[in-house]
Amino acid sequence: PDVWHHTIPAVAAMIAITVFADSASALVGIRWGKRKWFHHPGKSYLGTFGGTLVAFAVALPLVGVPGAILGAMVFAVVDVLGPVPIPVSDNILNPLALAVVFAAAPDALQPMLPWM
Repeated sequence: PDVWHHTIPAVAAMIAITVFADSASALVGIRWGKRKWFHHPGKSYLGTFGGTLVAFAVALPLVGVPGAILGAMVFAVVDVLGPVPIPVSDNILNPLALAVVFAAAPDALQPMLPWM
């Protein structure tokens, strides 16, 4: 039962970060992102920042403050560095990286949902 206490919120946070943070990153970057990353001209500083904030916000109730910080950091790192060494979409790399980090640090996941 303790495994499910961490697994279900972690999977929900992984899906939420992948969907909402990546979408927010694209929308913010298209609308307000003037300065682009030097290594990836399709991504902007502001888009990455907006996506990171949304990643923290959507993960917060699901995995708590430490888990949301981890999730937001993973999103930011994958968003900035993901396309450089591996020419794969960050839509594939984000869930994989989040799954590895959440599995490696189960004690950092402290769901804030009342039924957990």
